[in-house]
Amino acid sequence: MVGAPGSGKSTYAKGLYDGEPGRWIILELDKWREAMWGTRQGYFDVYRGPDIEIGLNARAMLSAVQEAAYVNALELGFNVVLSECHVTPSTFSHELTEATERGIEIEWKVFNPSLSVLWQRHVGRPAEHQPPWGVVEDLHHIINSPDAWWRQAKNVEIVG
Repeated sequence: MVGAPGSGKSTYAKGLYDGEPGRWIILELDKWREAMWGTRQGYFDVYRGPDIEIGLNARAMLSAVQEAAYVNALELGFNVVLSECHVTPSTFSHELTEATERGIEIEWKVFNPSLSVLWQRHVGRPAEHQPPWGVVEDLHHIINSPDAWWRQAKNVEIVG
């Protein structure tokens, strides 16, 4: 899935799961952040904190856990939804490689509501689940760029 925070990715993923419980695994970095650092913000405090090495190690740990869960879910025959922003291919290259090596065809869903809709959803979220508004705006602009990576991908559906 591709989309800014608040674009509907997680809601869509939960709908897939509810439609076929037990067949789908939903992987979200925010859930791992909460599990490992207590809150989403706890992770960002470490990642953006004064100790650069600890921040980079936190990011590496988060990526390693997500990647291991993804590989294991595929090996066990689950359908996997990566409910993340996916605005730059470098952030999901491992997952792409795994899918390609297994002959799995990826279906991309691009969630692209207007900035005004994103704002309404943003202010409606609990404060601890709100990324900085500037991040939401930046990701929205990247997704809408004429040369956004997903415009060249196969199996793309625009949602919202």
